[in-house]
Amino acid sequence: MSEPLAEQFDVTQHFDASRSNAYDDKIRRVVPGYDAMHEMAHFLLRAHVAEHAKVLVVGAGTGKESISYALANPSWTITGIDPTEHMLSIATQRAAHHQLTGRVNLHLGTLQTLKSSPPFDAATSILVMQFLPDDGAKENFLREIAARLKPKASLVLVDLEGTRASPEFNEFIAVWKAQQLATRADRTDVEKDFEHIVGDIQFVPQSRIEELLHLAGFGHVRKFYSAFLFGGYVAERQ
Repeated sequence: MSEPLAEQFDVTQHFDASRSNAYDDKIRRVVPGYDAMHEMAHFLLRAHVAEHAKVLVVGAGTGKESISYALANPSWTITGIDPTEHMLSIATQRAAHHQLTGRVNLHLGTLQTLKSSPPFDAATSILVMQFLPDDGAKENFLREIAARLKPKASLVLVDLEGTRASPEFNEFIAVWKAQQLATRADRTDVEKDFEHIVGDIQFVPQSRIEELLHLAGFGHVRKFYSAFLFGGYVAERQ
C-alpha cells in the first residue's frame, strides 16, 4: 500500500488560500477544452450507472465537479475527497449554498483515510495522478480506487501525459505555452506555470497509463479526450 498522497507529494503547497480561490477561473484558461472535458466525463458516468448511483470524486478540489453532478442528477450521492483544506473549505461552502449537504459528502484526506463504505458505482480522478511518481505510487493510487468500486464500475481518469524529451512532447509544450502567452495577460504567471508543469508533473506516456490501469484491476480502457499533453480515459473495474 502506498503512502498517502500528501506524504508522497505535497500537492497542498500548490493550493494555498489565494490559489484555491482563483483556481476555478484559472484552470479553465490553462487546460484546453476544460469545460467540454468535464461535460464528456459527466455523460460517460451517466451512460454507465443506474439512476441511484454513488459516485466517488478523487481530488474534489473546490467542489465544482461534485456539485455539478449532484445538481444534474438528483438521485446521485457524491463522495468527494481531497487533501487540500483550503480547496475543500470552498467546496463545503458551495455544497451548503446549493443545499446539497448530505448528498455531497466531502472528506479531507486521501483515499487511505476514507472510511470503508459500500462500494461505489463509479469514480473520477481528474488532474490528480499526474502528481504521483511512477515508482509504485501511481499503480497503488489506482488500486486504492479500484478497491472502492463495484465490479464493472467505471473510472474516468484525466491527466497530463507524455514522454519527456520526445519530439511530440517538446512540440506540444511549446505550442501550449505559446497559446497561453497569447491568451493570458500575465506573462510572468504563465512562465511560473510552465516551470511547475515541467518540474513537478510526473509524466508517463499513454501506453504506461493504460498498463497501470490494467495492473490495478481495470479493463476495457478507452481514450475519450486529448488536448496537447492532456489525456482522458474511461475504464472498467474488473
